[in-house]
Amino acid sequence: MLENLLAWRRYRRLSSFHTVLSKIAGVLLSIYIGTPVHFGHWNWLLWLAATASLIASAEELWLLALLPQWRADVKGVWWLRQVRISRRSRRGPAL
Repeated sequence: MLENLLAWRRYRRLSSFHTVLSKIAGVLLSIYIGTPVHFGHWNWLLWLAATASLIASAEELWLLALLPQWRADVKGVWWLRQVRISRRSRRGPAL
């Protein structure tokens, strides 16, 4: 909820980052929801899904701090870092 509020304040719209970590967290949460029906409750899977969800939310907050303008489908902080490094290397050395 915090990420949505901050994105709305900064960009006047929801962030729509769709990071890789968010997708992994979504898959893990989906697996956790379906598992108790067939196999019973697995406490470790709940912790794994919750931890992945918290890390994904932290990454989205970090992206909010890094990106001054709205961008959709940002893969993640690591990907954004690689894009910035490649842009800097194309410019050449600073004089």
